[in-house]
Amino acid sequence: TISENKVLQDPNDQQQQSKSKLTIPEPMVTERTLQNVRNLCKDSSQLENPFELAEVMFHSGHLREASILYRQAIKRKTAKQADVSRDRAWILFQIGNCLRDEDRTEAGKMYKQLITEYPDSPWTDPAKAAVKLIDLYQKEKPQELIKNSELK
Repeated sequence: TISENKVLQDPNDQQQQSKSKLTIPEPMVTERTLQNVRNLCKDSSQLENPFELAEVMFHSGHLREASILYRQAIKRKTAKQADVSRDRAWILFQIGNCLRDEDRTEAGKMYKQLITEYPDSPWTDPAKAAVKLIDLYQKEKPQELIKNSELK
């Protein structure tokens, strides 16, 4: 039975669906903020929590700064601390994600470190997939194949 207060929705009603979707605005980082972050990256002792700032930088598309901040965050979390192993696994995964377009070799190292140190992590399988993709890109060089096919 359906209570009188509930309204049935037509699943094909796109107007109703768009109203029910939660949209989260992308974080906006101004040039001034970005410069401040870059300055902070040079001296990590000024940062209380580089991990949180790394997450903001990652989600705002500033991957170079995010990778630096993630590296600072991981230095503060030793591998032997059991309570932070999940955080370390995530950070290694994110460093790999930050680097996979600019420095595939280094990204692969981060993913492989995650796989080795945290084989039971929920991020291990995605890291394995990323390593396979990186290997494919480095061996097959699909960008070159695409460029060559466009020239013909």
